[in-house]
Amino acid sequence: MILLETTRDKLVNALFSTFILEARIITVADIVEAISNHRPYRAALGVDVAMEIITQERGSKLDADVVDACVALFKHGDFCFE
Repeated sequence: MILLETTRDKLVNALFSTFILEARIITVADIVEAISNHRPYRAALGVDVAMEIITQERGSKLDADVVDACVALFKHGDFCFE
C-alpha cells in the first residue's frame, strides 16, 4: 500500500510540474471567482465556500502552493472582490 501511495504522489507531482505556473494560478482564481460570485443559474455561494472547496482539492486536483497563496490572501485580508 505504501508503494502505491508513493507512486501516486510521484505521478501527481509529475502532472503538476508539466503545467506552467500561470495556468495553475488561473485555475484556482477561476474556481474561486466562479463559486463566490452570482451566476444566472444559482446564487453566489461566497468566498468561505470557495476556500473550503479549493482546500479540499489542494494537492490532488489543484496545486498546493497556489491554493495556500490564495487562502492566505483572503485570510489575511489582502484581497477581496469589489
